[in-house]
Amino acid sequence: MHPVQKNVLVKSLKTMMIITMTSLALFVAFPSQNGVAVGEETDIFGVQKIYPTKEGGHEWYVDMEDPKSDSLLRNLDNLVLLPDGDSWHVSADQVRMEAWSQENEKWLNVEITAYAKLESGSNELLQLYSRGGHHTDRDQCEGSAYKARLYGDGTAAWTKEITHPAYAGNRGETQATDTPVQDRWVGFKAVIYNFVEDGNTYVRLESYVDDDVTDSSGNLIVGNNWELASIVEDRGGWATDNPDFNDSCGKERDEILSAPGGTDSQNIVGFRTDGIDWSFKYLSAREIDPLAEAVPETPVAPEPQAPEPETPVVSEPEPVDNTADQLPPGSLITNVSQFQEGTSTIESIEMSIRKITTRTHGDVSVALVQGSNVLSVSHIEAADLGIEYQQVSIPINPVAVSGSYQVVVLFYGAGYVSVSDLHAS
Repeated sequence: MHPVQKNVLVKSLKTMMIITMTSLALFVAFPSQNGVAVGEETDIFGVQKIYPTKEGGHEWYVDMEDPKSDSLLRNLDNLVLLPDGDSWHVSADQVRMEAWSQENEKWLNVEITAYAKLESGSNELLQLYSRGGHHTDRDQCEGSAYKARLYGDGTAAWTKEITHPAYAGNRGETQATDTPVQDRWVGFKAVIYNFVEDGNTYVRLESYVDDDVTDSSGNLIVGNNWELASIVEDRGGWATDNPDFNDSCGKERDEILSAPGGTDSQNIVGFRTDGIDWSFKYLSAREIDPLAEAVPETPVAPEPQAPEPETPVVSEPEPVDNTADQLPPGSLITNVSQFQEGTSTIESIEMSIRKITTRTHGDVSVALVQGSNVLSVSHIEAADLGIEYQQVSIPINPVAVSGSYQVVVLFYGAGYVSVSDLHAS
């Protein structure tokens, strides 16, 4: 299966160059809900899952008939059923709908989903978040979160709140939609999960948009054309300089929020707006397994498998000539600076690389960059990689360099890759 792709320019070229948004369309024949196939790849509302639910993991779905009947969903002032009888309208200066976890089953690796229609107000911003509890000045330590942001102009970003209300600022800003999202339905997902690399635990943040889901009558038609909007990894260094930071909470100013946060026994996923009226449908949260195998598109009978080789084979790519001042699409994995005395010809990029999950697929691009000039690029297929590190040599069109230059690795697709020992030769 080929991903659906759409390039969007990232505003901070230093940290992330061009995001290529991907959407997997995995469907099999299952019963229908709201005109959408329901099965292992979709939730009870017929909404596409980006990652499968963890085995035995908690799932929460808003009660569309009466959200207030759910004791785990709190802060529901000014909630009104719309005349269509199928969506809810909320109006308040501060909306903080909180879906609390079950007792002693805190949210950790979570996929949060909302379909929303931002209708009027002065601050058009929808935020989905987790990794903390109720946000209040009375308990600043509980009020931590990673927050996926979708602005009215279609910009997506992530922010981090280490203690309430000490924010670390936006990262991963992208133009996620071609047109503003005011007065029309849009799907938005926030995915938050931990991953371990070289014995250290980091946090991966992904947001997704399901755009063009409003019909000619203004009604929501779930499209399930989820496209990756913003990717951020918290590896440390994402710090707050806010004077409201509470250092008595036992956190650093650049704390990686790898713990679930919240109270002793519960935490939240949240849906936030400020100063706007908006409508919603199909709110949900699921504890996910980001390392699970992908579900096959159609059931197939098992076939005898040949023994896998001890060392995965990476198909040798053809060098791609690209001398324009533009890096290939993808999120930045790593880069290293090198210095060449005199002039030398570079013919290949060497690295040790592995894919983090067996679900990973897409393109790993390498580039040789000097100043603002992209001297040469090439790529390999991530699906060909193994989950153990392997040494690879990627040929590029030979280029003569002298002085300082950079070797850059980018990835676009589903999943993630890890790189070490990067250098040109």
